[in-house]
Amino acid sequence: MSNEMALLGSVLMDCERVMPVVLGMGCRAEWFKDARCRTVWDAMKALFDGGARDGMDALTVMDAARGLTEKKGGEAAEAAEIGAGFMQELIDGTPTSAHAEYYCGIVRGQHVARKGKRAAQAFATGVELGAGLAIQKMMAEMHGLLQELTSGACGDDRDAVIDEVMRGFEEAHRVVMVEGGGKVKYCPGLRLPWEHMTQLYSGANPGLHIVSGRPSTGKTALINNLLDYWCGHLGLAGGLNSLDMTRQAMWSRNFSLTSRVSLPKARFGMTSKADMEKLRTAAAALKKWKLDMHVCRDLEEFRSWVTLGVMKRGWRFCVVDFIQLLNFRECTRMSVDDRTGIISGAVKELGNDLKIPMFALSQLNRECERDGGRPPKASDLRGGGSLEQDAGTVLMLRKDQRCEAAWREFPPKMLTPFGGNDQVQTYLAKRLRPVWAALEKNQDGNTGEMPFVFYKNYFTFRLADYRCSPIKVERTAKEPAHLDYTPLFCRVHPDWRSHEEDAALAKSGGLVTEYADGED
Repeated sequence: MSNEMALLGSVLMDCERVMPVVLGMGCRAEWFKDARCRTVWDAMKALFDGGARDGMDALTVMDAARGLTEKKGGEAAEAAEIGAGFMQELIDGTPTSAHAEYYCGIVRGQHVARKGKRAAQAFATGVELGAGLAIQKMMAEMHGLLQELTSGACGDDRDAVIDEVMRGFEEAHRVVMVEGGGKVKYCPGLRLPWEHMTQLYSGANPGLHIVSGRPSTGKTALINNLLDYWCGHLGLAGGLNSLDMTRQAMWSRNFSLTSRVSLPKARFGMTSKADMEKLRTAAAALKKWKLDMHVCRDLEEFRSWVTLGVMKRGWRFCVVDFIQLLNFRECTRMSVDDRTGIISGAVKELGNDLKIPMFALSQLNRECERDGGRPPKASDLRGGGSLEQDAGTVLMLRKDQRCEAAWREFPPKMLTPFGGNDQVQTYLAKRLRPVWAALEKNQDGNTGEMPFVFYKNYFTFRLADYRCSPIKVERTAKEPAHLDYTPLFCRVHPDWRSHEEDAALAKSGGLVTEYADGED
């Protein structure tokens, strides 16, 4: 009965949104076992059909239910109990209307279960009188129950889907060609921090997006850069389920990213007055982010949290760090692969249903480190083939070992115009990391690799010179012929942050100036 009351309470709280949804699922009076709930539903349905959507408050519904009771004559004893106390129970027992579809599904399932039990009892009685006839009746009953459980949805709303796709094409044409004269770039999904990445992804569309790599490649730092762009630059709302780090640790990284003050320096108090002013400015900027950070380890709790965030807070994205750290009831009895498969499928379904991209960090198995190491592939994701199958995109981060070796001998000081003297610049240059971001799977666009320079001190990623050509190295006694990609990492693109450091990078020769980010 609690689910029946929660469904009715959801309708009371947000009738204009919830009522069309539950009616679309086929909800009707006979779904409710409790007579009072049936009467209240009939009253709500009558008011909704009569156009009283905004005025469907508890008192209006109570008066309408009492009117129906007088007309019915039956069930009078129970229905007469519909008073202010019962209506208040409906509201108090429903924390949010965001789970109306969930409640509706349970109420429908309970109704079908009751009918199934009655059908099974009738079959058990009738099979003794005539097995053939009893089986035929049971098959007819099962067919009806199956239709009811699926709301009779064996067809396809093809026309509506085609119209929706066509509206997207028309909107893109209007923005780019009609209003922009062919000079404006359009993205059907959520834009990513770098135009080159946005074009490769074709925008981040609803569903599951995996970001993975071996330790110290900068997976979480890349997520910090995405959050900085979405929340700080675009002003979007979103959620972060931080399972691997505490919320304090995640916000500390964002401080360093936005202020350009290294985290160890700030934590150990080795900060100047100028550094402290930068940190205070960063604190004021971070408070404006519409980012809800939480720790939800249970899958069902996570599902409810994300649903509420989209419905009530207007989230445009959600991030999970790490996806393998989610759990659910009875998951400890399963293998890692089976458990991960259930979780990845649920997260993908959640993103598709709510129409937002779900970015999830993932761990890798150690197969890619055998035989001297090799670039990781989507098949190296920890959790069998489920993650690779469920993900719409799979981004793999890896280091460029040859470039790192060259940088140890010749630190790229032209990329670090942050310090005041040569010693500081050399120190910062040695902390840089050349990182490849390989899009190994993409259901909506192309695959390919993007070079990045990872400023480890500030948890900052900057897009490198992706149009630069590698150097062909001839075979030697120590190693075979190969391509040296070090030149691609010697310069970086200006980005949305527009820090004053860009002018210094341009002066030192470390900034790409002859072509813009996104140009082929």
